[in-house]
Amino acid sequence: MLHVYTPLRDLDSIRIFELNRVSSPKGKVSGRLIQARLQDGPHYQALSYVWGDHTSNTCSILLDERPFEVTPSLYEALSALSLESQATRFWIDQISINQEDDSEKQRQVKIMASIFTQADMVIGWLGHNCKDSDVAFKLFRVLGVVHEDDRNLSRDRNRALHDLFEHGLIRSITDLFDPASVAVQA
Repeated sequence: MLHVYTPLRDLDSIRIFELNRVSSPKGKVSGRLIQARLQDGPHYQALSYVWGDHTSNTCSILLDERPFEVTPSLYEALSALSLESQATRFWIDQISINQEDDSEKQRQVKIMASIFTQADMVIGWLGHNCKDSDVAFKLFRVLGVVHEDDRNLSRDRNRALHDLFEHGLIRSITDLFDPASVAVQA
């Protein structure tokens, strides 16, 4: 890798990627690394995503103003996130851990549960919308996996269930658990 990492100072030190905002989808994804200690309670979001095949087909971002290669899945996530908000801080394993330093990787894996637990939010990047993404999220709402506000949980579940029935995506409640149903396939 072209980027030279600064060694982590303490056993509970992590690197947080501060993602810069871009004004258009064609903008260059960029950011900088900040070192922090978990015991100090830094504010960041943890990003979880599918690495995919990281040996080929990489995409370039600017990390501390230097080119840095990431997987296409991570690039898509960062591109989408950089359009949504101002500079935001993320812990991202592929960027936050020096992947060429085996001893650092081992130390960081040992504290990964704390990294995710102490994050302000954990974001799971599933990729861009596809033809049945909306159906999948309706099913998630029905099953209680996705909800924005506990006060609206029942209403959201009922609305999602009604939509699935109304659009013929499920015929009965048992379809919610049938691997062959459109909703579960989505």
